[in-house]
Amino acid sequence: MRRRFLVLGHDATVDPSFSLGDLAGGAGRMDVLVRVLTNALCVSHGVRTDTEVWLALVGDDERGPRTVRFDGASVRNLNPDERSAAALVKKALAVDVVPNGVFEPAHPGVSVAEMPYSEAVVRFSEAGPVVLLDREGEDLRAAADETLGMTGGAPGFVLSDHRPLAQEEHDDAFRVAEGRRVSVGPEWLQGHQVVTLVHDELDRRGR
Repeated sequence: MRRRFLVLGHDATVDPSFSLGDLAGGAGRMDVLVRVLTNALCVSHGVRTDTEVWLALVGDDERGPRTVRFDGASVRNLNPDERSAAALVKKALAVDVVPNGVFEPAHPGVSVAEMPYSEAVVRFSEAGPVVLLDREGEDLRAAADETLGMTGGAPGFVLSDHRPLAQEEHDDAFRVAEGRRVSVGPEWLQGHQVVTLVHDELDRRGR
């Protein structure tokens, strides 16, 4: 079953000059995002061709927000390590884009647009049902297939980086999710761990 993930990066830089050797510092916790990316797309000796990942980066005063999209069916040169994944993000951020919300190709399977999170979640919802990953939501293991978006196309899951969604960000996602909220468990987990648990549940149900 095709599935999609959108993760909001509050602090990650949109400046392509960031150092691949300083992902947790100068790159603004880019390490958190690329761990989500690799856990979402990489499996042993391969890539999940049924998965798409959107990284919504807040941006700053000099460079507007960027949304970087990865398509597992066509991405190339993505390896399960933070550095190689960050190199693809870096390449995408170097692409000149105009503020029209159109994705521009940056690398096979990677595209980028100047697009704020509020618009990204709306665009994200166009391909299928959206589910907000929220600790206060319904338990993942007990949720019905319909709650997980499995009966209406390619389900999309929205989550945050190392910082919780602000109220407005939560409301934007909750609105397009049409009330669907799912929790992977009682503890606050890191984003890449959450993605792994969601994949596992969908894989098991897909069999």
